[in-house]
Amino acid sequence: MPAALLCDMDGTLVDTEGAWSRAAGDLARAHGVPWSAADDDRIVGWAIPRLADHLRSRGVPLPQGEVADLLHRAVSAQTAEAMPWRPGARDLLAQVLATATPVGLVTATYATGVGALLDAVAGMSARGGFDVVVTGDVVAHQKPHPEPYLRAARELGVEPGDCVVLEDSVTGVTAALEAGMRTWCVEPGAVLPSTVARHPRLHRADGLIEVIGMLGLESAAVA
Repeated sequence: MPAALLCDMDGTLVDTEGAWSRAAGDLARAHGVPWSAADDDRIVGWAIPRLADHLRSRGVPLPQGEVADLLHRAVSAQTAEAMPWRPGARDLLAQVLATATPVGLVTATYATGVGALLDAVAGMSARGGFDVVVTGDVVAHQKPHPEPYLRAARELGVEPGDCVVLEDSVTGVTAALEAGMRTWCVEPGAVLPSTVARHPRLHRADGLIEVIGMLGLESAAVA
């Protein structure tokens, strides 16, 4: 086991792509702005400030901060109804939380959007869930800047090089590598730039179920 395990949220632990698309589309249409399936495809992987600015440029007459807050609240409400776990995510978290290894959540999602996940994870062990949570609204620079991951390591009191990070996107992988951490890309379909793909601290995994074995844990077949 590593000195600490740091996990991304969207796309890594939970599949919220559809939730973000619905939230953006609902907000756009509520202000008379047309929104299509092509728009859903276009915004995949966008940072929230960029998405908020895009909605404003399309005609949503609200400040960026208010748009971002509305999006986060909408996504949080959707996930509270039915958490869209990635295969193996609950099993992995339950197994790691049963050890002494510190576990952190490092996400570009704001604090208003992570409550449902934190509540779900809190009941997995007596530890009460993640040992540290770094959200996108508490850092000066979001991923791909290394600040979020460096902050998590600092708050846990561990060296960056002793951490393992689970990420699914180019943006997240880049941030973790720049922070000096061992990084596992758990999305088999992620296309990484050649300079990133060849990085000596990068490992590829065929999803979180494989990660359970890579960490020396045994799958309990939690859905």
